Parts: sequence; structure tokens; C-alpha cells
Amino acid sequence: PGELAMRPVRIVLRDEVDKYPEDVGGEGDPLAIIAERAATFWNHKIVNACSPTVEGRSRIAREYEVGDQRVFEPPCPHCGHREEMRWEMVRWPEGKPDEAMYHCPGCGAGWSEPERQRALKAAGKLPEFIDENGYHHGYGWRATKPFNGHASFRASKLASPWEPMPKLAEKWVKAQGDVQLLKAFMNTQLAETWKEKGEAPEWQRLYERRELYDRNV
Repeated sequence: PGELAMRPVRIVLRDEVDKYPEDVGGEGDPLAIIAERAATFWNHKIVNACSPTVEGRSRIAREYEVGDQRVFEPPCPHCGHREEMRWEMVRWPEGKPDEAMYHCPGCGAGWSEPERQRALKAAGKLPEFIDENGYHHGYGWRATKPFNGHASFRASKLASPWEPMPKLAEKWVKAQGDVQLLKAFMNTQLAETWKEKGEAPEWQRLYERRELYDRNV
């Protein structure tokens, strides 16, 4: 706790936040302790980054939910349709993951790897604006909630310029039948939380049914 509170800082970068302990030295949540270091600066910026982990226990998932929940939507190089990239749109011939391609949910066309790279670059050139509902758009990102001072972003390896679709498909095939590999794939490749299955105590089932409510409403 002493290291987290030793000096004021204007820019705070908190990486791998799901791996932080719940409590530091009996002084509480480390994210809250670190945030106080930036309170001195009116123009401070705090960035949280991490792959999500287990549903209901993932810090980064909670941070995403309280923000404006932006998703990345590159334009289709064939028809211009824009939609968040989803794993179910990655397809390949039976037994040939090395031929995997992403398919546009609008026109159904498969993207070659050069086309996917061009789509990602084209998204970064899209203008920034706020629509009539108060939702932010820009550089390929679209907010799904009004901005409240907290911008939150979600993107999977489908939007990565360094990970081709055949490589992702091979990882998916390899993970089948292995719970730990599948869990890692969902968390680190698809940026999705992992929902534990099987027998669970009563408190766990109740905890998973919780809902978020705005305060003072």
C-alpha cells in the first residue's frame, strides 16, 4: 500500500487489473488506492487494461460495464457494412482451419487477410462525432451507452493486425475438449468472460443472478 500511495501522478496506467489482489495490506482495493494518486490533477487520465477472466469476478469486465461500452466496427471491404466482429463469423472448410476467413454479417463475403488488414486501417480513418442520442463514434469505435466521463473499449483478436484468422482458427480447434485451453481462448483471444459451469454452491448461483442499478435513482 505504501508504494501505491507514495506520490501524486497525473497519468495512471493500470495493466492486467484482473490479476490485482482484492485487498492490499488491509487498506482495500488497490484500484481505489491508485486512483487517489491522480485526484490532485484536474486533467488526470486513468487507463485500465486487461483480458477479462471469470464472469462475476472480472475487474476489467466491471470497468467496461460502467463505461460507455464502445465496440470496434471496421467497414466491410465489399459492401461497407459495419458491425462488431464476432467469432461466429469466422468460418472454414471442415478440417481446414488454415483456410479460415472472417465473413461480413451484412453481405456474407469472406475477407482475405489483406482485405481484413485494409478494413482495420480504414476504420482508424473514420471521423469522430456524437450522434443524436449522445453516443460517441470515431476511428472505428461506436459507443453503446452515453458517455459519462468513462470511455470503455472492447476488442478481440479479430481486430488485431498481428493475428491472422487461420492462426485463431487453429487455436480454437486445439482448445476443443480442453476446458483450460478453451477458457484461455475465450479470455485472451475473444476478450470474453468465462462462465463457470457445473455444480456450484447456492451463494454462487445467487451471485451470478445479480444486476447493476444506478445509484440515487
